[in-house]
Amino acid sequence: MQDFLWAAATKLRQLFPGGEVGPVYFGRLLQGERTPCFYLPPPALHRQLWPCGRVRREIDLTLHYYPRPSKAAAEKPDGAWSGLAEQERIGEGLVRGMAELSGRLRAYRGHDLHWQAGNEYLCFQAKYVYYTTLELEAADKLSLPPKGADLMQFLAIGSLDDTAADINKKIEK
Repeated sequence: MQDFLWAAATKLRQLFPGGEVGPVYFGRLLQGERTPCFYLPPPALHRQLWPCGRVRREIDLTLHYYPRPSKAAAEKPDGAWSGLAEQERIGEGLVRGMAELSGRLRAYRGHDLHWQAGNEYLCFQAKYVYYTTLELEAADKLSLPPKGADLMQFLAIGSLDDTAADINKKIEK
């Protein structure tokens, strides 16, 4: 699971460089978090055994994007987010960019990718399927980061110039 989260957080960093959309938080969004930001609730993980020791895993990803509050939204009685152009830009960028994720252990191919605009945030959903074996499954780290963690810091994602060896050294610490 950590490999998938690393791949998703890295892809977000590539799609929206320069801190344009802020950090990626995992678990639950705490009051007072910095916006704009992405919030990643714990993904649902489905497991299906196949013949000959193969395992099919499906990950249901839900990703919320909270924009920077604007004065126009603050003046509305319901506090709705009215930046339709920004919603479309972020939503379409997610659909195009999150179709394939590359982790350190494997690649993840997405399907059923879609986004929906909301009053306060944008919601992106996708399903990712990958296959593994019983032996490799035991070696995978399926543990989740602590709730409220900034994924970039927890998974030691620095700049995109970091090599895989640099990142692995950060994780081992």
